[in-house]
Amino acid sequence: MNTSIAGLINVIVTYATDYLMLFLLISFCMAVVLRILITVIVTRQKKFVLEFCKRVHHYNFLNPQPKGSFYSLVKRILATTYYENFDLRAKYMRRNGDQLMSVYDRIFLVQDGIVRLVNDFLKHVKFLHKDSRHQPNFNEITANSFASNPVFNRVLGLFSMSRTNEILDILPGVFIVAGIFGTFLGIMSALPELTNMDISDAAASKVVIDSFLISISFALTSSILGIILSILMTFINTILSPENSYMESIDAFKSATEILWNKCEDNVTDNSDTRSEREMEAEEALEAAIANIYAKYPSPNQGIGPREDPTAAFDNDSIAETDREVEEEDDKVPPLEEKLETEEKDLEAALAEETRNLREKVEELASEQGESQNQLASLEDLIKTKAAENKSLENMLAERANALEGKTQELLEQQAESQDRLLALESQLKEAETEKTALETTFAEKKEKPGR
Repeated sequence: MNTSIAGLINVIVTYATDYLMLFLLISFCMAVVLRILITVIVTRQKKFVLEFCKRVHHYNFLNPQPKGSFYSLVKRILATTYYENFDLRAKYMRRNGDQLMSVYDRIFLVQDGIVRLVNDFLKHVKFLHKDSRHQPNFNEITANSFASNPVFNRVLGLFSMSRTNEILDILPGVFIVAGIFGTFLGIMSALPELTNMDISDAAASKVVIDSFLISISFALTSSILGIILSILMTFINTILSPENSYMESIDAFKSATEILWNKCEDNVTDNSDTRSEREMEAEEALEAAIANIYAKYPSPNQGIGPREDPTAAFDNDSIAETDREVEEEDDKVPPLEEKLETEEKDLEAALAEETRNLREKVEELASEQGESQNQLASLEDLIKTKAAENKSLENMLAERANALEGKTQELLEQQAESQDRLLALESQLKEAETEKTALETTFAEKKEKPGR
């Protein structure tokens, strides 16, 4: 086992030492190309979103009052944006870069991706319900439409964009590790040379040591190359990072659709709004592009590629077998129809019985409801009578309370007068007692005088 592992390591050391730096350079060049492709696709996607936002704000400026259907309006603006950015540009080629841009769009499948994006978004918003209390989550709808796009999620229709972007993000660390790995490989390949060194021969030993040192210095070159490539890749990943552009595209598209949603009165899909000839041409062009997309990519599972002939897998024998099966199924149809008719009659009879029972219950409930209403009316009359009696009692009690208060006041006044009279009588009594005492004293004095 150890011998096999050692042999495998020797093979790796032998070949990796010679081709590692070439492999690092090729990987770096491929990574740069892929990073540029991803950035270009995301940037082109963002450009279409910005054109759409520009037309939304222009419409909002020209039509300040809320009106129309959200679905019809957003479809009209998206169709106009697509028509002016692709069909009219390819038709007239007025600007200098239009021809180059058309070729570039075909190479990167930008036009197909935009059609997919528009179609997916319209499918999501077609049946939204316009409600003033709840607003749809356009952030989730927009992110879904962008994330489920099979064209923009692949680089040149071959590689997954998200996986490729993740691999490119970790490449700087991989370059450093690969450079260190190359250094160790160089050291391992150079160490066996020391076994040829003869200590007794100084000149030969110097030649062996010089060769060993040259091999070590060459091995260190892979580490230096790995560090340089890592630094360059880090700068490229930072400058050409697609994440910010992607999130900005989603946020801008979401904001524009929210503006249109708040601008519109409903979300009907009858296309009754007034449209110009240019807008009708744009919608026809968009529908034709969507039909062309479905012709090229008939199902999401098929991926990107030409459409296969659906009849290619059938031959005459299979068709004849299918015809026989169809005839057998046709023979089974009349008994099934009779059975269905019988079941339908039974269902109608059961439905009539249930309807009759339901009508009787409704009548009973109506009579009970009438009785309940009469009882409720009598209770309301009784409550009103009792309320009137309570009101009269309250008035009587108020009158009696007022009379009692008046009598109490009179009694208090009489009590005060009685107290005043009592005090006067007490004063008169004291004066009478004083006079009596004086008379008694005088009478006693007169009695004493004759006796003397």
